[in-house]
Amino acid sequence: YQMQLHTVRAQVDAVKAINRLQAFPISEEKFELILEKAKAEWPLDFTMQLNYFERQKQAIILLESYKADDISEDDLNLIRTKATNDWPDDYDMQLNTINKQIESLKKLRGK
Repeated sequence: YQMQLHTVRAQVDAVKAINRLQAFPISEEKFELILEKAKAEWPLDFTMQLNYFERQKQAIILLESYKADDISEDDLNLIRTKATNDWPDDYDMQLNTINKQIESLKKLRGK
């Protein structure tokens, strides 16, 4: 029963945290989209919903201030556009794609 108690407490804590998420400074549209996707993917696992939302939130913060000093602005814009087109509703994957593409571009250019 100890594990059940732990799981129930974690789920309750996650529900409380999800209910507080609305204070996060992103557009209402993005907020709803992220929350809908989390609920669809993990309808009864609030811990996973919260984890997914937190990953998306962190990615949005990083994407908004993303800079790559060792590649051109044009290259970065091309990479960003591709990442956004490939993953329009998944900011964590956009960030992952951008990081991998920049890393590959630098290797191709011997940097």
